[in-house]
Amino acid sequence: MASRSVSPVRDRLPNGLRVVVDPRPEVPVVGVAVVYGSGSRAERPGEAGLAHLVEHLMFRGSAHVAPGEHARLVERGGGVFNAVTRADDTVYHQVVPVGALEQVLFCEADRMRGLRLTPQSLHREVEVVDREIRDTVRDVPYGGFPRNALKAVLFDRFANAHDTYGDVEVLRALTVADVERFLHDHYTPRNAAVAVSGPVTVDQVRELVSDHFGDIPAGAAVPRPDLTEPVPDRPRHDTRYDPRAPFPAVAMGWRVPDPLGDPDAFLPYVVLAELLAGDGRAPLPRRLVRTEGVAVTVDAAVNLMGDPFGVRDPTGFHITVHFRPGVAVERVVAAIEEECRAVADTGPTPGERARVLGKLTARLSGRLDDVSARAVWAARFALQRNTPDLGGELLGGLAAVDDDAVRAAARAVSSRPHATVEVVTEPPSRTVTTAGAA
Repeated sequence: MASRSVSPVRDRLPNGLRVVVDPRPEVPVVGVAVVYGSGSRAERPGEAGLAHLVEHLMFRGSAHVAPGEHARLVERGGGVFNAVTRADDTVYHQVVPVGALEQVLFCEADRMRGLRLTPQSLHREVEVVDREIRDTVRDVPYGGFPRNALKAVLFDRFANAHDTYGDVEVLRALTVADVERFLHDHYTPRNAAVAVSGPVTVDQVRELVSDHFGDIPAGAAVPRPDLTEPVPDRPRHDTRYDPRAPFPAVAMGWRVPDPLGDPDAFLPYVVLAELLAGDGRAPLPRRLVRTEGVAVTVDAAVNLMGDPFGVRDPTGFHITVHFRPGVAVERVVAAIEEECRAVADTGPTPGERARVLGKLTARLSGRLDDVSARAVWAARFALQRNTPDLGGELLGGLAAVDDDAVRAAARAVSSRPHATVEVVTEPPSRTVTTAGAA
């Protein structure tokens, strides 16, 4: 973990806004993140993609900031910015010179108060989103696979199963009033966190955030959809015909324990994913790619809803294999099941868990060398876990995962019903879904 002279400090304004300051005097720039604790799972039926659309609209101007001016401010100073909508939150982050900190906070506070919205600007942005969906999902090989494809099979509730990008026809039917209602309900201080990481002091950031955000009304209690649903009691399967895909593929998904409510049960799945497919020495790629030569790529992860360390329950664990034409999908699935059972029966080989934990620790620590990532992490943790901890809690939890915990996770994967999504490159006699369909 990168060194720092002062630990992150958490505060909260009277209007409910969470504030985290991460002083890092050794770096030359400042990272600023504003995270709202609502993402695609805050959408209701008939709103698929609204959270993602709002993310776009946040750059189209507010009361005192012209359309595009926020981005120009960041870029003029040589900074960078981005935003992303996930299942459980929407993140806005930027890296700027320290001298631009107050201007950035002013812009963020101004758009938290409200946006410049007209039917025309809404229509234009829906078309921008449509192009984004075409470029990333509809018109590309494997669009939406495996995450969105598996979500739709593994889960039943709309909030859990639908595509974060959204449905363009649904978006075209939305009105300015629909967007304003979402902003009123979710883009409020009590549902947000601001984090600043860089060569700043706690008092300096507290004063700036209080000056610019302190008079924004707290907002009402944030409406939360009921996300609970039972674990599937039987296998589920979907076939997607994708004529653009160069290789057939299969993804298998399982529900996992609550990442926030039961981290001791959840973290072993993070270790299991790395153990099974983290590199060429791992059992699945070693067998399917190197030894048998039937697969092209193998991946395993606990991230159906996004970053495994920034997601709420329910979520899932998945194993995805792109394999060579002519290979039976049943052979690939059988190999996955056999390797999972092997871990369930014998656990990691001597030294394997330590190697995997070392990789996970290095990766997590490396991510936190970046001021933007640190700010995002701090804001997310403040919202979801009520702590400014920057990775220490997770690193400690991962270090505590022993062989028995990994075996238990593998046993659960081996014994519980799973969801399977198969991508075929030749038209089957009957398909359930066409890949890339909005």
